Amino acid sequence: MRGYGARLSGRYNLATGSGFLALRTRPNSSSRMIGQLFNGDHTEIFDRRGNWYQVEIGGGTGWANARWLRNNCGY
Repeated sequence: MRGYGARLSGRYNLATGSGFLALRTRPNSSSRMIGQLFNGDHTEIFDRRGNWYQVEIGGGTGWANARWLRNNCGY
């Protein structure tokens, strides 16, 4: 199942958390960030827990807030 980053700010700023979607180790915003998705980046979606999708990242998986992803998998 495919998903992509959407509605993210066009201005990247790691310090403020804008311009990217943080991928995390667990499905919550306090977990360690392990990667980033940007507007239009495509990824595979494997699972959903509440408002979080488990997605592909660098050959592994991470968790992304579902609010900032569009998908074609019906989750």
